[in-house]
Amino acid sequence: MTDELNPYRAPEDVATPIATGDSAANSFARPFESGRRIGRWAAVFITIYMVVGVAMIYSCFQQIDLLTRMLGEVGIRTSHIESTDPFFNDLRQTTIRRVDFFFSVAALIAFLTWIHRAYRNLPSIGATCLRFSPGWAVAYFFIPILSFFRPYQVVREIWSGSDPAELPESDEAPSPPGIVTWWWTLWIAGGLTSSVWIMYLDRVVNARDLITATWIEIVAEVLSIGAAAFSLFVIGAIDLNQKTKNQLLTARLSSER
Repeated sequence: MTDELNPYRAPEDVATPIATGDSAANSFARPFESGRRIGRWAAVFITIYMVVGVAMIYSCFQQIDLLTRMLGEVGIRTSHIESTDPFFNDLRQTTIRRVDFFFSVAALIAFLTWIHRAYRNLPSIGATCLRFSPGWAVAYFFIPILSFFRPYQVVREIWSGSDPAELPESDEAPSPPGIVTWWWTLWIAGGLTSSVWIMYLDRVVNARDLITATWIEIVAEVLSIGAAAFSLFVIGAIDLNQKTKNQLLTARLSSER
């Protein structure tokens, strides 16, 4: 029986373009596909969200000014707020808040789509010992308790796995992960402050309470805008690092042929 017809012979080794030495990584390994386009869409929605957030902060200050003036004129009963507002404060706040919510959702979807692509690229650029998968990298943002720390670990892993300084032939300086830490700190702080604002809003019974709630909303918006700003840096830095690392690996493979 010849080797060609022998069904019991060992299969031939087949060279693969991706070899990470990590079975978990190989389970979702794909050829490198830049996340730059997705990152740009995410950046667009994040930027719009930040602009709307600034408008929300301005509107909140307008509301505080209105309520402060009303306290000196008609007392603290909320029944006077809407009827004496010449600038349609309630309508303005509601409209901007809805637009803010819409773009926050759009920005989150685009950002998580980019997270999925960036994590999926890690095996193709030589990252090993990966702890997660692209699907779980996204899912962790929605799982109670785990959502407080797993997304941070995911992005840290993307950051370190994308760093071209890990390659021997690279002359790049290691990228400090401080941006990721600031992004996540502001993300958590903004989310917790927003939760406090929602809970406090249910207890509002007069204009003084509404002023306090508005100040809490301002703090939440500032923290959220800060997190959004750092997320732009995270997207830009990781996209650039993945592109650079992929180019270095491609050049290495070309020189070895």
